[in-house]
Amino acid sequence: MVIEISETAWSSDPRELPEDTRHALETDGRTELLKVLGEEEPPSVIQCGSTGCAYLAPAKVSPDRS
Repeated sequence: MVIEISETAWSSDPRELPEDTRHALETDGRTELLKVLGEEEPPSVIQCGSTGCAYLAPAKVSPDRS
């Protein structure tokens, strides 16, 4: 599993970010990882940015992104 935090999120004022992205920044993505650890089929990629965090299933991830 990969957790990506966008450059925009890293350079933004945290007070202006959605709560999930703000927590991901504070914990280097661990909060989002903990949300999916117990899932039978966790997402392959979690992307966090200025609009929040999104979960990408294995089918939505390009093959060269492993």
